[in-house]
Amino acid sequence: MRGIAWFYKTLGKSVGDTHGDMKRVYGDAAPTLSTVSNWYARYEGETPNLDDRPRSGRPKDRDLATHVANVVEEEEPHASSRRIAELLGSSKDTVVSVLKDELGLRFFHLKWVPHELSVAQKEQRVIKNPGNSLLP
Repeated sequence: MRGIAWFYKTLGKSVGDTHGDMKRVYGDAAPTLSTVSNWYARYEGETPNLDDRPRSGRPKDRDLATHVANVVEEEEPHASSRRIAELLGSSKDTVVSVLKDELGLRFFHLKWVPHELSVAQKEQRVIKNPGNSLLP
């Protein structure tokens, strides 16, 4: 929204006009008039940096899914989520979320396995159990 305020300022719109347009578009989620006014004051005479400021807290590890997959596939396929979390220095809940949501795995017979079978795995099941009509 700061970018919108800067754009309106470069068009020569007033703070009130900008706030009014934002209020019409965003409703209750629009910034207050004083916030828009502060943005206008900050943009005086220069092109603003519209990037977000750094936030407190631990940054999200974008490679965590890759690290978890490496542990499961190569190092310790029978490791529990708690053990994987210990190895990677992450929380157990985060590791479980990555395993289930991002990698689509589930813990079955003491091993992390894909939640859905691949076409090759389905065909292999049919070959092993030709008389079972319940299998795809």
